[in-house]
Amino acid sequence: MADVTIYVSEGCPFCEKAKRFLEEKGIDCEEVSALLGSTAWREMRERTGSSSLPQILVGDRPVG
Repeated sequence: MADVTIYVSEGCPFCEKAKRFLEEKGIDCEEVSALLGSTAWREMRERTGSSSLPQILVGDRPVG
């Protein structure tokens, strides 16, 4: 199975819903805290082309 990464922000209800969805489906993922302006946030923008959260990547492919 491909590696799954989810970029999230603390307190984001959409991030919580996405994490819960992945958990319910039994999908293991790496969770990355991407606070606005942080190194992780900039990395997420480079990888996905988006600045909105959450961002989910399967391998290197952004899916939402």
